[in-house]
Amino acid sequence: MERAARVWFGLTALCVVVGVGMQVVINARTPEYFGGSPLGRAANVFAFFTIESNVIVGVTSALLAVRFTAPNRGPSARGVAVWLPVLA
Repeated sequence: MERAARVWFGLTALCVVVGVGMQVVINARTPEYFGGSPLGRAANVFAFFTIESNVIVGVTSALLAVRFTAPNRGPSARGVAVWLPVLA
């Protein structure tokens, strides 16, 4: 069961990377979008809460997929999953 959950979290993180990456490329290549230069338009993607929340989900899912737990060596995956949305 744990393996299936880790695969699921990994797929979720992969979907976030692909989705946000596609949006960055699309915005950078579309001159009609707000932001001026291609770099400005690509950076403008991260000004939206929906993208930021997707990044939070992606980071949390990636940490859960790689089993980010080590005794006395930093936060556990559950701790990261709880505090990432609070800090963002």
